[in-house]
Amino acid sequence: MSLLMIPIQDKDSKKYQEKSRSQDLLIRGGYINQSAAGIYSFLYLGMRTMEKLERIIEVEMDKIGSQKVKLPLLSAAEPWKKTNRWDTNGPEMFKLKDRKNADFCLAPTHEEEITRMVAEFLPTLSTKQFPILLYQIGSKFRDELRPRAGLLRGREFIMKDLYSFDLDEDAATKTYDIVSQAYHNIFTSLGVPYVAALADSGNIGGKKSHEYHFLSEAGDDKILKCNHCGYAANEERAEGRIANNDLKVTHETEAEILMETVIQKHPNLFPPNFSVLKSGLRVSNFRDPESPELVVFVLHKSNRRPSNFKFKNYEDLKELNLIQQKTLSVDLLKNMTILIDSNTTSRSEIFYDSDADLNIYIVSGGFTFVEENDGCPNCHDGENGNSYDHALELKRGIEVGHTFFLGTKYAKPLKAKVKTEKNGSEYVQMGCYGIGISRVLAAVVEAKNDADGIIWPFKIAPFSLHVIANQSQKSDDVIEVALNFSSRLSQKLDIDVIVDERIKKKFSSKMHDALLIGSPIIVIVNGDNAYKVRERQNEQIVDMSEEQIIDLLKTQIGNIS
Repeated sequence: MSLLMIPIQDKDSKKYQEKSRSQDLLIRGGYINQSAAGIYSFLYLGMRTMEKLERIIEVEMDKIGSQKVKLPLLSAAEPWKKTNRWDTNGPEMFKLKDRKNADFCLAPTHEEEITRMVAEFLPTLSTKQFPILLYQIGSKFRDELRPRAGLLRGREFIMKDLYSFDLDEDAATKTYDIVSQAYHNIFTSLGVPYVAALADSGNIGGKKSHEYHFLSEAGDDKILKCNHCGYAANEERAEGRIANNDLKVTHETEAEILMETVIQKHPNLFPPNFSVLKSGLRVSNFRDPESPELVVFVLHKSNRRPSNFKFKNYEDLKELNLIQQKTLSVDLLKNMTILIDSNTTSRSEIFYDSDADLNIYIVSGGFTFVEENDGCPNCHDGENGNSYDHALELKRGIEVGHTFFLGTKYAKPLKAKVKTEKNGSEYVQMGCYGIGISRVLAAVVEAKNDADGIIWPFKIAPFSLHVIANQSQKSDDVIEVALNFSSRLSQKLDIDVIVDERIKKKFSSKMHDALLIGSPIIVIVNGDNAYKVRERQNEQIVDMSEEQIIDLLKTQIGNIS
């Protein structure tokens, strides 16, 4: 260890106060170094840990037949403009011009580039070569307005991104499921509790997506989860059953009075005897500033908030930038869309009507945020007072992976077609699948740490074994004993070992550094056959023989193999 550059920092340094826990520990432990806001260098320990994680991912990618490629970090603007994402990505995209004034970006993701490349080769491929799965591991860039929390929200980050190409939607769905199983294998092997949650597709797009979260109170994301059937969804997508408790009418807003008038004028569009005012429902109204003639009304229970994310499940509202209004102006009103939350009525049809002054669309569906203790949408057995037998539980998580079933979203604008057996051609069906490698490292630290430092899972720890030569025992040959002991174990078990043989460091300082670095097993060598062992996940230090230490390591290795 005396020959390595591991710049361990004083925990009382003001420089590292008020950081996230992972940022603090990774910097003080000598894993990363901050270059600028949201930009970090990976040092020796950080690289060892990241390379182990990458190897776990590569093994699973190989198992499902993926081929590793390397795509450029500098991406031409043309494919992005064809998919209409050059302008819609917003200020988070790093854009630049070359000396010929051509537009480029530092790629935040690679859907455009991979689709452009594959489209070029598709005419030469046989249908027997499908599915095609291509992945890479490399840097991505995002100009975060406020980079924070170290590796959790940086401006440059390391990702594994996989892209799949299939001949039809059924085959693409099977590929999606195969990759999902590979993700399950990857995250299970790390030993950190995680959940795969239904998610919104966001700017990436597509028909289906799942987020993968490490469960941690430090997480920003909220997940609603059923412990009975395993249903899980992020707050934006979660569905649930709201108990039919009585809600009192507390006020009558202008929007609610208008809605009551609409109901009375068009009773055929609503359930029998339907009333906003008498049933204690709220009416929230939304407008797109660019389309002031359209107002979207949401009818919902007064103890629930409308969700803008869920409005986009309705095709005609996907492209609108709907903003909730505090007041209602009817001067420009020509088109009215009424979203009736499904927890207010069982009616599910879509209706349309019009009169001389107004076009009316009515849609029923899930348009409000679900909350903890609402009933699971998949397995609720019935109400028990104001709760359900299988209630949803709220968990906090850190997103570490995301999978998307894209369909033809990118294939169509980039003309990624494949020849069919009937001499025709079809657009390929795509999927994309990401894991934030640098983010995983930080998320593991957020989930697994104590007051002394990091507690790495055995499989990605920079060193499986941390050996301390305790010179305070007055043994002249303790360093040699420690080095020989480490060499024997490394050869017998094929594990990586770090030895702290620093002469000028006191034992207390060595133990402090070992706990901060976080190797899963620490062995203190006091002399020949005089070993004390501390497993990092607990505080107990016990005497062990070399044979017992080998058995302990074999158990750890067996648990991850």
